[in-house]
Amino acid sequence: MKKYAVIMAGGSGTRFWPKSSRKKPKQLLSLTGRESQLQLTWNRLNSVVEKSKRMVVCTELLKGAILKHVKGAWILAEPMGRNTMAAVCWSAWAIAEKDPQALVAVLPADAFIAHVPEFKKALNIAFDIAENEKRIVCLGITPTGPATAYGYIQRGLPLRNVGHEIREFVEKPDDAKAQRLFESKEFLWNAGIFVFGVNTFIDEVRQLAPEFATFFDKNIKSLKKLKTGYKNLPSIAIDVALMEKTNRGALVAGDFGWNDLGSWPALQEVIPPNSEGGIIKAPGGFITVGSKNIIADISSKKFLGLIGVEDLIVVETETAILVCNHKNAQDIKTLVSLIEKNKKLAKNLL
Repeated sequence: MKKYAVIMAGGSGTRFWPKSSRKKPKQLLSLTGRESQLQLTWNRLNSVVEKSKRMVVCTELLKGAILKHVKGAWILAEPMGRNTMAAVCWSAWAIAEKDPQALVAVLPADAFIAHVPEFKKALNIAFDIAENEKRIVCLGITPTGPATAYGYIQRGLPLRNVGHEIREFVEKPDDAKAQRLFESKEFLWNAGIFVFGVNTFIDEVRQLAPEFATFFDKNIKSLKKLKTGYKNLPSIAIDVALMEKTNRGALVAGDFGWNDLGSWPALQEVIPPNSEGGIIKAPGGFITVGSKNIIADISSKKFLGLIGVEDLIVVETETAILVCNHKNAQDIKTLVSLIEKNKKLAKNLL
């Protein structure tokens, strides 16, 4: 079994602005310890996939920064982001050129995983199903509650006593639907982790997404043509372009403390809070008076004092300060889009 891994590291992570930026997005931040999210993802593949068989997919803008985090990595640099379908296809065709019998795990660079041995166990089960059943396997996360921030995958018939066929993909639900999905015990969170044999994957793309197959079949041997024509590919997620259509999907359940760290408040789910229920990083020191549930990340050595405030996110960088209520954390993405439209302020996104 020849195992490869593709780490998707091209996202912008705008919900962690101003700590994240175009040149240093979420996957390059050290949010939960000393190592960046990318480094954590890279290292948890140890003993499963050889380092020489790990590819990192990113945009050309991030290539230099990526190499500082994972020295000597095999980099596939997109000229621009075109969502996950284009990136996974390019990496699959590139690996197939090198090793037509390869088995590939595709995983995001920025997720948090608490229990690495359990993750490795689930990943190896997925590799086994991908090889022996010729399936495209998704790792699903056993829900801990009725979350609206994740897509869901419904279990189908049992498969090899360690997995299931896929019955249905469900987009991010509203509160009422999320409650129903959670209570049914039939649905898992979609972690965006896929495992497949490159031949199986390429065959399915040729049948179900021929525009992508035609492009990569024709241009895979020419980097110049790939980069020139890449912008013309549809910008679409692999879930929509392929996984919701294929009858060769499979599902392996995982219970390894996964969190996609989609916003500042998500840190409270993975980092032990202080006595006031908050998480504060302030090199210059801090004191809180009558304050609770504060997330603060201060880059400078300035002292931080908080009096009579609750549920706040306070982030200071060299160029920007963010103050936000927890319940509005998802609106940081809206704020970033408004900054992008202002030429004088757009420098704060670099």
